[in-house]
Amino acid sequence: MIIRHANWCRASLILLTLGCINPGFAAETNRYELHVGDEVRVTVYKEPDMSGTFKIGTTGTVSIPGIGELKGEGLTSGELRDAAVQALVARHYANPSVTVDVSQFAPVFVMGDVRNPGRHAYAPGLTVLQLVAVAGGYPLPPGLADSSYLTRDQDRNREELASARERYASQAVRRARLQAERDGLDTFAVPAGLEGMVGKERLDQIKASESHLMRTKLDEIVQRTSLLQNQSAEIEKGRLALEEQIAATRRLKTIVDAELRNVRDLKERGLTANTRVLELERISADTEMRLNNGLAMVSQANQGRVSIELQIAQAAESAKIKLAEQMIETETELAISGRRIASAVEFLNASGAALPNDLSVQTEILRRFSIVRSGSETATLVSESTPVRPGDVLTITRGGAAPLIGMSGSTAGSTSDLKTPQPRQPIAN
Repeated sequence: MIIRHANWCRASLILLTLGCINPGFAAETNRYELHVGDEVRVTVYKEPDMSGTFKIGTTGTVSIPGIGELKGEGLTSGELRDAAVQALVARHYANPSVTVDVSQFAPVFVMGDVRNPGRHAYAPGLTVLQLVAVAGGYPLPPGLADSSYLTRDQDRNREELASARERYASQAVRRARLQAERDGLDTFAVPAGLEGMVGKERLDQIKASESHLMRTKLDEIVQRTSLLQNQSAEIEKGRLALEEQIAATRRLKTIVDAELRNVRDLKERGLTANTRVLELERISADTEMRLNNGLAMVSQANQGRVSIELQIAQAAESAKIKLAEQMIETETELAISGRRIASAVEFLNASGAALPNDLSVQTEILRRFSIVRSGSETATLVSESTPVRPGDVLTITRGGAAPLIGMSGSTAGSTSDLKTPQPRQPIAN
C-alpha cells in the first residue's frame, strides 16, 4: 500500500509539474480542442442560472441552460465562448459577457505493462512516455527488489537517455548540414537511424530548423557578396569615366603646350604680349594639376576594387574557418551524447528496466504501444513520443514480433521497428 501511494503521489506530481513549471502550459490549454467527456466551466456575467460546469456529451455537444445546445467537440474554449455569445445575441441579450474554461479533461486509461494501470488524469501535451510515468512506470522484472532508490535511478537514467538521444539526433542532423555547406551544396539528407531515437515528427522538426538555418546563411552570403560585387562594379564604372577624363585632359595639355611654345617664340621676336604667355602657362599648369588629380583618383579606385576583392576572399575564408570550428564542436557533442546514451543504456539494462523506443542491439526489454481513440474501436501502433488525447486507451505489451489483432495503419511508429545507431561505434566524418 505504501508503494502504491508513493506511485500515485509521483503521478500527481508529474501532472502538477506540467502546470506549475512549464510556462507554455496555460497557452497550450487555450489552444486545446475539447473532446467528449471534458468538462467546461461557463460563466455568464449577471446570469447565475446560465453559469456552471457542463460536460461535453457523447454527441460532441454541451447543453447550457438559457443558451441551448452548442457544439463543443473540436472547439477551443475561446471558440465555445464565441458560440455562446452569438447564441445569447440571437436571444436579444445586449453585449453578453461570457467566459469558458476547461475545468476537467476527460481521463485517459492505461492497460498492460505498467505499475498502476487504470484511469488517470489528462493534461495538454501529455505523451505516451509521460503517461507511462504517470502510471508509475514499467514494473521491475521478477526477483528484482522494488526499492524507491532504484526506481529513482531508473527514472533519472531514462530522462538522461531521452535527453542524450535528442542531443545526438540534433547534432547528427547539424553535422549533415555543415558537411553540405562545406561541399557547396544547398540541401542535405538526414542520416539514417535517427528516427528511432526521437520519432519522425521530432526529426522532421530538427531537419526543418537546420534547413531554415542553411537557407538563411546562404541568403546572407549571396546578399553580402552581391552587395560587394555591386560596389566593385560601381567603382569600375567610375574608374573608366576617370580614364576618359584623363585621356581628354592629356589631349588638352598637348594642345596647350604646343600653343605655349608658339607664343613664347612670338614673344621672343616681340610679336605678342607677355600676358598671353602667362595666361597659357596658367592653363598648362591647371591642366597638369587636373591630370595628376585624375591619376590619383584612378589609383584610389583600383585600391577600392582590390579592397572589395579582399573582403570577399576574407569573408569566404572566415566562413570556412567558422564552419571547421562548428564541425569540431559538433563532433565533440556527438561523442559526448554517444557516451551518455551508452551509459544510460548500460544502467537500464543492468537493472532490468525498459528503454524508450527500440534499442534491440542492446538487448533491452521491448514494448509495443497501441492506442484506441475515443469513439473508435481500432487500435493503432504508436511510439513513446506520440501525443495522448483525452479518452484514449493506451495498451502496453512486452515483446512479441507478431502484429496485434485489429491493428490498422502502418507499424512504422512501433518501437520494435525503430532502429537506433549504436552509440559506442566510432562516428564517421
